[in-house]
Amino acid sequence: MRVFLINLLTTAILLVVCVGALEIGLRLYYFGSISPFIGGPKLYKPDEKIGFSLNPNLNSSQQRPAFIVPVTTNSLGLRGPEPGAKSEAFRIAVLGDSHTFGSGLADDETLPAQLEKALNALAGPGRFEVINAGSPAHSTVQELIQHKRLAAKIKADLWILGFTAENDIQYNTAELRSFMTNGPRRPVARLNSAGALEFDYSGAERYFRKNKWRLENKLQDRPWYENMAVYLRGKIAWKGFGGPKEFDPNITLGAPYLARFAPEYKIAATANTDYEKLWKDGWDVTKALILAIRDQSKALGAEFAMVSIPSDVQFKPGIKEGFLQQFPNLKLDDRRADRELAAFGDANAIPVLDAYTPLAKARADGLENFHYTLFDSHMLPVAHELMAKALARQLIDEKLVPVN
Repeated sequence: MRVFLINLLTTAILLVVCVGALEIGLRLYYFGSISPFIGGPKLYKPDEKIGFSLNPNLNSSQQRPAFIVPVTTNSLGLRGPEPGAKSEAFRIAVLGDSHTFGSGLADDETLPAQLEKALNALAGPGRFEVINAGSPAHSTVQELIQHKRLAAKIKADLWILGFTAENDIQYNTAELRSFMTNGPRRPVARLNSAGALEFDYSGAERYFRKNKWRLENKLQDRPWYENMAVYLRGKIAWKGFGGPKEFDPNITLGAPYLARFAPEYKIAATANTDYEKLWKDGWDVTKALILAIRDQSKALGAEFAMVSIPSDVQFKPGIKEGFLQQFPNLKLDDRRADRELAAFGDANAIPVLDAYTPLAKARADGLENFHYTLFDSHMLPVAHELMAKALARQLIDEKLVPVN
């Protein structure tokens, strides 16, 4: 018995050592650090209307299994340096979600920061200032609220909406949101019988009531053991190519990426879903929200444009193959959302910038990896640099910014 217990203890110790060595190796390989998982609550604050937003005046970090990056915010709760008073420089502000915010990137590697560099390289130093108004996981409803709060303070000459189908459509209506998440922490919108937007803030209000203690206490990064639990829980929860094992591709991919719906892949939670109506309502609400942001911009004397941010479905190796392996009858159309956004822009005199072509060209030239590879769909710095240079040239060529 004694020998058995000694062997059992030895095996347990060896197992812990092996797991620890593997963990250290993965941390060093993926983000060059063995520090514990930090960030989290300190980055965000609850809000009764917008749901959640970045805390102001932070010097913190964002860390996930794929990366660790420093994050600073200014007094407006926006990533990057303080905007300061409006100067002679042409000021651009970019709204968006985590792709605009720059998850996985340092402050100076984000798309807005790279766009400022690219424009000033083309037109001369100090001619342009680009403000990053993106916030991770924000929907178009939240971006409209963000714009309404910030536009008069920022005084931008041009607002650009960084559009991603994942958040801009899927989380704008209560019906779509209910299929995407069990935690309604965002406001949603609907169109009434007159075609006007109506807003429901109840999800944001519940989230605020549950988390308002964050505003009443000094915010600290979570202790290492709590963050380790979050880290390991994330590893266990996410399977396959980045999501739950059982899901309905008509919801997860939906109208933005499917040529047609595949009802044969319905699951119990979506058994009676009318996909056509669900996505039409979501897209109609999204279009109305975009027009509201445009109108708010115009009312303050600013121009408005959009850019469709490329997704992992379009460029990350193995994503489409993974979907087709699990759902062989899917008819994918990964440019559908881009075409519909461009058509909407044409119909409403809203310029839609092209961020897809520079990445497609780079891929054709042999650059294959634009995304983080471990549990994350965000893009690497090289992708943001390629997009920013292309967008800078388009802004100048389409006379959306001054060059003389």
